[in-house]
Amino acid sequence: MTFSEKILSCRKKAGLSQEALAERLGVSRQAISRWEMGNTIPDAENLLQLSQLFGVSVDYLLHDEQGQEPSVPSTLNPSSYAMSPAPPAAGRGLLLFAVVTAILFAILSLILSLRNRRIAAALHRKYSAAYAATLIGLWKYITGTVALLFFLMLI
Repeated sequence: MTFSEKILSCRKKAGLSQEALAERLGVSRQAISRWEMGNTIPDAENLLQLSQLFGVSVDYLLHDEQGQEPSVPSTLNPSSYAMSPAPPAAGRGLLLFAVVTAILFAILSLILSLRNRRIAAALHRKYSAAYAATLIGLWKYITGTVALLFFLMLI
């Protein structure tokens, strides 16, 4: 029995539609269809969720064997497919990195702000007031956008 046949068989034994299985795994119905047709196979995380959901081993799902099929429970326990939360220690490191980076970025922004005043003064000496104001506004827009994109990358 191939992987795609096993997925189809286990899903039907569990009494799930493709839509219901997709909802429980957090994937699209089309992904389930592609798995059952043998076009693609799920990633490691989804394989693990499938094995837990159907009460079979990942080894059983992946190996084409002629052995006995394990029984799939007709009613599924919701706790068997619940995602476990990420360990809090990993989140603290990322949060610390984001805070330190934000502080460094604030210091850099202050330095650039002081430099912007010098640039503005130089532009006013070289160009007309309206043109200099336009260039300064454009410079502020660009640096603000870059700052926002940088901050969003950290989130």
